[in-house]
Amino acid sequence: MSNLISLSNPALLTRGKITVLVSVDTDVVHQLIAWAAGHTDSADCTVTVIDCRCSFNATRVLELIHLEHIYFKQAMDNIQVSRPFTAYQYQASTNNLLQKRPPPNSPIVIMSALHLLYDDNIQLGESMRLLRCLLADFQRLCQRAPLILTVALPPADMKAKLCLLNALTTMADQVIAPETSVQQAPFQQRLLI
Repeated sequence: MSNLISLSNPALLTRGKITVLVSVDTDVVHQLIAWAAGHTDSADCTVTVIDCRCSFNATRVLELIHLEHIYFKQAMDNIQVSRPFTAYQYQASTNNLLQKRPPPNSPIVIMSALHLLYDDNIQLGESMRLLRCLLADFQRLCQRAPLILTVALPPADMKAKLCLLNALTTMADQVIAPETSVQQAPFQQRLLI
């Protein structure tokens, strides 16, 4: 298990809180999803995954669940995945979740939460507008269920879109980032404070 995230830490899956995981290995996120799917409170409790970069690996999650749980089919059935391909579909996905009203305490994991907003075909102003809409949705979603977002730094040729990451981490209740070296950008070092 990664020393970055303790999956048994109840603060990570707390309703009313938004947790942002910055530059976290995808396998750590798969471990988190597998753990949450196997530890849901009831049969109607699900783990909802919005995968903005097509990086969710169901086979890997199944392997992780199978290692921990005898009833791995039931745990896998507790996972619902959607894959938006555009920033507009992404916003529609969060709106749909708000309308469906998932059962209380059903964790929501959004993988690569800013990836679609980093798209070079979307102007910075439009990315910021979409992010403001998403942030409002995130605030409402976390009142009903734990919300975990994974993010990465924008590509090197899109440094202007770093403001998206700043806006997201500013509104988060908890930001977790891997340890950084002294030579990394000051922004990354600030995330650890």
